[in-house]
Amino acid sequence: MDMRSGSNKLIAHIIKHHQGIKPHCAYLFYNKTGTRLKVLVHDGLGIWLCTRQLDDSKFHGLGKQLNLASAQTGLTINQEQFNALING
Repeated sequence: MDMRSGSNKLIAHIIKHHQGIKPHCAYLFYNKTGTRLKVLVHDGLGIWLCTRQLDDSKFHGLGKQLNLASAQTGLTINQEQFNALING
């Protein structure tokens, strides 16, 4: 995914690869180097987009190669992992 994409393009990507955007779900996009991520969240009322960028390091666990099938169908993280992504 092009990290210059805004919320509309990210929503279109989710709809194309999933059956729609589900309330109370977050969708994570990150670059190849694992230094920039975008989280698109449907909070039940609307959609918000959070962007994080690291200069000196990278997000742990994102640099590992993911199974393409998993990346296409989505990954599940728990609340603690989600909080760590959002809060840094």
